[in-house]
Amino acid sequence: MTEILSLSEARDKRDGPDAEHIDRDGYGRRLYRYTCSYRIGRSEYTLYLWAYDFEDAERHADAVRAGLVVDGQVYIEGAS
Repeated sequence: MTEILSLSEARDKRDGPDAEHIDRDGYGRRLYRYTCSYRIGRSEYTLYLWAYDFEDAERHADAVRAGLVVDGQVYIEGAS
């Protein structure tokens, strides 16, 4: 039996992001990690967010601009 190769999947594996920058949502759709940068004085900082594509990442950035809230300081991540 002949194996069918998806050229777009092969191209994504070759040219796409590393595995740690790809996740899936509850429906199995791919999410990608994006960076957003901002400046305070002479210092530059970065926020990371997960989005389906660049346009979705821009929608997330718009939402951050409109109503970012500091929830608290992080002490530990993961299951406790």
